[in-house]
Amino acid sequence: MQDDLIRRISAAIQKDPFSADAYSDMLSLFENEIHAGCSEYHARNKAFRDTIAQSMSQAMDRKQFSCVERLGMQYQRSLLLDAPVDFDAFMLYIESGRDPHKRFYLPRRDKLLQVVQLLQALEDDLYDIVGISLPPGVGKTSTAIFYLTWLAGRHPDEPMLTGSHSKAFVRGVYDECLRIFDPNGEYL
Repeated sequence: MQDDLIRRISAAIQKDPFSADAYSDMLSLFENEIHAGCSEYHARNKAFRDTIAQSMSQAMDRKQFSCVERLGMQYQRSLLLDAPVDFDAFMLYIESGRDPHKRFYLPRRDKLLQVVQLLQALEDDLYDIVGISLPPGVGKTSTAIFYLTWLAGRHPDEPMLTGSHSKAFVRGVYDECLRIFDPNGEYL
């Protein structure tokens, strides 16, 4: 039944790749299945996000900016759907409301994606321990701060332990985590 619905919605998208309603319908279907416990729909949602991005790119090329905006809202909704289980989606989502010039992750994504995937594998229990060694200034600490906030959202009742070379550094990490958690702040 769901596969038939997916085929019909996909056909509607192929017929009109700029119809935000069809994308919304597909995301509603994915949302219902994920909330019902069908975690394989996260993979379908991730692939679908590529379809949304392609349509946004085509709309941009055609200078259909209102369409880009509507599709962008569906793209953001897709990220939110995966953010609780996918660290990369989380990183993209929480900064999506920030001024593009202030974003940390998206401009560095091609360099940091491997680190983000490694941290995802750590959370998915594929590794017991991970060591990351990168040059200064590439984003290790900022990525770690986002990781701590993602973990806190996934495991709100579990303590988080952070250590460093100085008390002031750990306090700075803690303060940045609080800034990300601020419901009135610049992060979603």
